[in-house]
Amino acid sequence: MSLKPTLIQEAHLLEERGTTGLHILVVDDDFTTQQLLQRLLSPHYGVTICGTVDRAVHDYIRITPDLVFLDIDLGDAEFNGFDIAYTIAMHDENATIVMLSSHENPDYIAQATRVGASGFMAKPLNASRILHYVQECERSKLQREQSPWK
Repeated sequence: MSLKPTLIQEAHLLEERGTTGLHILVVDDDFTTQQLLQRLLSPHYGVTICGTVDRAVHDYIRITPDLVFLDIDLGDAEFNGFDIAYTIAMHDENATIVMLSSHENPDYIAQATRVGASGFMAKPLNASRILHYVQECERSKLQREQSPWK
């Protein structure tokens, strides 16, 4: 898979900023999406890739990531990304979850908000939007770490 020139340019912006110690969990059963996020983010952040409903909550608890990119349709007949987001948000009120979907459906966006997601992105993914969510997460983490009321 080759990265589009815009992705390469966005990756250079990350290089200029350095690392912040963020850890990002990517939950998506689509190999192309996994590779895109891995290549864009892993040079500067810790990235864990997960492709199944069964592993998603387990990996979240194991690594306690700062940010989760979570696909809605994970190919499981019983559970989906909304179920995972709800479960994570119930156990971690500070979880930052960005839902991913092949369908930019207003109902999906509303449901993502209801289950505790911080954002929503339609596929194909846009590097600028990905980096926007990463930067917002960095800002929030920095504010929490510098707060005297931790």
